[in-house]
Amino acid sequence: DTVFGIRDASERQHVSAGHVTTGGLPEVVSWLCVYDGVDAADIVAAAVDLVDVDPDGFSRSDVTAMQDSGKIVVAYLSIGEAEEYRYYWDSGASYLLEENPDWAGNWYVDFSSPAWQSLIIDDYIPRIRAKGFDGLYLDTLETYHLEDRYPACSRENMTAFVENISATYRSPPFYIIVQNGLEIAADIAPSVDGVGVEETYCRAVYVDILGRHVNGIPQRPVVTGAHEETMDWLRNQEKLVLTLDYAVLRFQAARCYQRSREQGYVPYVSTAALDSIRLPPAVYMDETIGV
Repeated sequence: DTVFGIRDASERQHVSAGHVTTGGLPEVVSWLCVYDGVDAADIVAAAVDLVDVDPDGFSRSDVTAMQDSGKIVVAYLSIGEAEEYRYYWDSGASYLLEENPDWAGNWYVDFSSPAWQSLIIDDYIPRIRAKGFDGLYLDTLETYHLEDRYPACSRENMTAFVENISATYRSPPFYIIVQNGLEIAADIAPSVDGVGVEETYCRAVYVDILGRHVNGIPQRPVVTGAHEETMDWLRNQEKLVLTLDYAVLRFQAARCYQRSREQGYVPYVSTAALDSIRLPPAVYMDETIGV
């Protein structure tokens, strides 16, 4: 491995090689997460095992091309927030709560609402499956942090929602990966194939005066430790554990890759915008900077 944990292409085993982990997912030693600014050809050319993309940006033939290049292709799906730019947007919907102050156009929802759950399970996911994706990458689980203001936004209700999605659709080779939600990890673990965790080592902070996120803020050690404790438990449950950190300086990115790989996770480092492919060593490698 390089210091970033990316193996030489001749040593990597892709989906097409048929290598399957005990947990059911093909072996994943590298991944990327990108939601804007790239096309299918860019992703096909990237030497990774798993990609998380915005399903609205790609056709069925695009998804097939990515898969034919040896990748597991999962579709991003926000289940705790509604997004103004999606086909389903309805400003008068009863499940809308309030706008996310850090992400304009994203609205917290009452995810226990039958209308919201039906939209996701009966309409949006079938659209994703029709494009041939290998699975889902479920985000915004942590809307349950609003439970004090909105009692229906409870951890129990989010757990039930994830379990419902999983019971309806999870059947290898259609996988369920969730992002964050570590407080309910033990409850949802039987229903998922993997977990992606943001900002374990480097985080991004939205700065109002700048109107953008500032990347590369070192994570507090107490948060890193808490993340790793739960992530280690998940790994012992034979779940794929992905890390997603936000940094732009080479030495920061290198340290994120190194620490994640040392812990047995699968790292990716980008910016909070997630609008470009930033794979080592081309972007981050600098032989003059040690790790």
